[in-house]
Amino acid sequence: MRSPGHQLPITGRVSSFEAGAKHVDRVEANRKVTTTPPSQALQQVMDVLRSICQPSPAWVATLVVLIIDGGWIVLGGWTVPPSSVATTGGAFAAFLTPLCFDRYRDDVRISGTLRVGALLILFTGATAILSYLVVSTNANLVDARLAAWDRSIGFDWLTVLQWMQAHPSIHASLGVAYSSGLPQMAFVVVFLGFTARSAQLNEFMCLYFAAVLVVVALSWPFPAAGPWAHYSLSAMLDASSMSHFHLLRDGSLRTLDLKEMQGLISIPSLHTALAMILVYAMRGTRLFSGFVLLNGLMILATPIEGGHYLVDVLAGAVLALTLIAFSRFWVAGAFRRSRP
Repeated sequence: MRSPGHQLPITGRVSSFEAGAKHVDRVEANRKVTTTPPSQALQQVMDVLRSICQPSPAWVATLVVLIIDGGWIVLGGWTVPPSSVATTGGAFAAFLTPLCFDRYRDDVRISGTLRVGALLILFTGATAILSYLVVSTNANLVDARLAAWDRSIGFDWLTVLQWMQAHPSIHASLGVAYSSGLPQMAFVVVFLGFTARSAQLNEFMCLYFAAVLVVVALSWPFPAAGPWAHYSLSAMLDASSMSHFHLLRDGSLRTLDLKEMQGLISIPSLHTALAMILVYAMRGTRLFSGFVLLNGLMILATPIEGGHYLVDVLAGAVLALTLIAFSRFWVAGAFRRSRP
């Protein structure tokens, strides 16, 4: 028998209570450990953004063009449909969104391809707007001078047009080659990116950016309506791809719709410069010879299909060769400086 003063130990309720208290303590401790202060969370977001939009001359150039566009649009009273901005912005965001995840951001092939693709979308839209704004300055046309230069080197644009019209199969084939510029760009970005040729991919992007900036800058003091307008051929040829040119110059067109942009620059020919840059970008690959053939046809098609003077094509070729030579010289110089 137990003594009257003896009490049974109360184990069940006390142990349950203690266990519950310990569980609460552990939850609170874990919460203190896992909870991220707002400043730290913001820093993490900024780190992700910096890794996605890595600072580079290409990003700086794009930002500068966007600032110029924005200031010109506001001060000039231009209209930009929100839907066109949303379309471009959505495409830009679609390329960058996967980079918010470590598995994609840490894969050099995927991250490099997506970064370049996103930047090309943003840069192309920004420079397309800038080219329209430049055309609207209504500077004196240089068509007569360009046509005279063509004749001085023995090139008769009207005769070539007549020959092309007499050979419709050749005309059609060259038309396909001329229209292949954008699909080729997309293919080159994906191919170089996913084959881990990051140096060639970045060089291609920089060469293209430089060519576009130079072409747009030169189109300001040297605007040209092109042979279609100069030789009054709009009635017999489809000149709809240049329909915005005169509307911008006389002030009739005051809306900049990114979904309706046209190529309005004559000299230098961007198609020619792009063709040579595409070939150079694919050097050292099994597809090089195919790109030489396709882009050779693109250049041949440029005067008639693109409505360019021959001197436009020559100027575009000189521009591309100059940029490529500068790039190779700069890369070689950087390599020599990095050697011990």
